Amino acid sequence: MCQGFRYDLTYPLFFMANILRGYKPQKNQVNFRYLRSMDSKTAERWGYYQGFPCAFGHTIRDSTNHWCYECVLKIKSNFCGFDINYLNLDYKTPMHRLWQRVQVGPWDECWDITDPGTKALNRVWMPSYRSSTDSSVGNNVTVQKAIYTSAWGDVGRLTVSRTCNNPRCCNPLHMVSSWNRKTPPKVVSPFCTEYQVEKLMLLADLERKGMDANKVIQREFRSSITAPKDAQIDPKYNEE
Repeated sequence: MCQGFRYDLTYPLFFMANILRGYKPQKNQVNFRYLRSMDSKTAERWGYYQGFPCAFGHTIRDSTNHWCYECVLKIKSNFCGFDINYLNLDYKTPMHRLWQRVQVGPWDECWDITDPGTKALNRVWMPSYRSSTDSSVGNNVTVQKAIYTSAWGDVGRLTVSRTCNNPRCCNPLHMVSSWNRKTPPKVVSPFCTEYQVEKLMLLADLERKGMDANKVIQREFRSSITAPKDAQIDPKYNEE
């Protein structure tokens, strides 16, 4: 299944007006710090580091909870979408296997996982920030966190919860972390869970030429930014 629109991914300018000055990270602190530069020295000063790529190929992570800087920007901008063909190579196979187990339905309904009985609640293996030292090292995460990682982004050690309280649901629009806004987007866009040869060949060609494949991925996103006054939610987590 593949759905999507071509649209330039441009983050709103109001984000850049809130850059903290003189920030000193504190233990177990969960907040967002905007970066003027992605160089390693600047990132380190603001409490980030260059780590293992997330599913979208970003490498700047929070030093404490290991969430991905670019992914959190995406989540805070209210973007939900992905194309399995454009995911980082380390994530493609486990994400593809997981999505083959999901019964996709209307956007406003639950999408149940097809595994029978309690097997649907089993954790799944995914690459993680731990993979930076050993490619075989990852996390056994809940199904909802794996789905959230593919469609929303990588939140590191932070928790992901279902708003529908259906333990079998795999609709990413029913999943939140502490970064989500109150009003979710109406659709997941782009949304492609099947391999497509032409896209895989395009990505391989870009990488062979040393070009930035992320620019191709960004053009697939549809703008769904909500108003800046939208406050973050305070979800009641059903942690598993």
